[in-house]
Amino acid sequence: MNLVELVLATAKILVVLLFVLNAAAIATWADRRQSAMVQDRIGPNRAVVFVPSIVARLIVVGPPALLACIAGYLSLREVRGPLAFDRTLAMTELSILVGWLSLLLLAAHVRVHGAVNALEAWLLSFAPRNIFYAGLGLHAAGLVATRAMAPESAPLAAKASMIALAALLTLVGAYAAARVPEGRIGIRLAGLLHAAADAMKMIWKEDFIPAKADRLLHALAPLLALFPALVTFAVIPFGDTLCFQDGGPRGWDFSDLGRLAPVVARSGSCAPNQLPVHLQVADLNVGILYLFAMAGTGVVGAAIAGWASDNKFSLLGGLRAASQMVSYEVAMGISLIGAMMIYGTVRLDEMVRWQGEHTWGIFAQPLAFIVFYTA
Repeated sequence: MNLVELVLATAKILVVLLFVLNAAAIATWADRRQSAMVQDRIGPNRAVVFVPSIVARLIVVGPPALLACIAGYLSLREVRGPLAFDRTLAMTELSILVGWLSLLLLAAHVRVHGAVNALEAWLLSFAPRNIFYAGLGLHAAGLVATRAMAPESAPLAAKASMIALAALLTLVGAYAAARVPEGRIGIRLAGLLHAAADAMKMIWKEDFIPAKADRLLHALAPLLALFPALVTFAVIPFGDTLCFQDGGPRGWDFSDLGRLAPVVARSGSCAPNQLPVHLQVADLNVGILYLFAMAGTGVVGAAIAGWASDNKFSLLGGLRAASQMVSYEVAMGISLIGAMMIYGTVRLDEMVRWQGEHTWGIFAQPLAFIVFYTA
């Protein structure tokens, strides 16, 4: 492994870790909100940061303005052929999505806080579900109109759709920023700040160990429970293979990373003179077997956690959790056998590629999906 491959492997590991950490924060947020609703108490929205109104307006207008700049930049680049069709379809559907979703959020806001202009008063006459259904209808109409488009008009349509998306994002961002009131604004981000507060609190939280507990096992149990959640993501592909072309006789260096091959074979293999970069941390030929082997170690963490505290109730709880996990894993493993027989492989990247060429696994094995989802 040369330096370029080492840097790419490190970058892939960082991408996976950042995804897992963000997923953990969102999962914590969802758990807190649901438990607050069930128990009728204050949820994670209590974590708030107060900022001046001008800062709040910049925060509101920033993301749509950035996306509008990207769409405007793409509109300056000429595209032809199938790419023009694909870009027209994508930008048209995105424009429709931004339009009806913005109206839906505005209608919900107006119903709670009241209307301040004629547009908002007009929105009060529509039920939010009608806006949603109208949006779905526009998505279908946009798809039909794009498919019926003449080939020679595709480049112009692609440019027009990108300009329309940029204009719509700018309008939505400006209108949302204008609706921010004067004074100090409390930013809660729908309770996501609470997950960050929990993480900061955990750093200084006391690690209490019962007097008669096994100190080694007590410290090892959470590590064993967290370990499979991280290492199983190492074999999950988050994209197809990238092929980089060799730019000279000196071998692979960082300058070659700017020479991305525009076309990759359907099989995912690169040409002999190209450097393949698989968008997964570890490209293992045992794929899903590794996934189940690593996920099974979480059972050990649950059992050790119950044993380490030297408490009979903890022991019973740990054994119950371990038995449940083993039972569910058996059902999950059996449900995937039929899918593996159809795919003809245990490699996760090949499974994804098979579904791209044929159909999603949920349609190939619907009963297996129900069993897997239930487990």
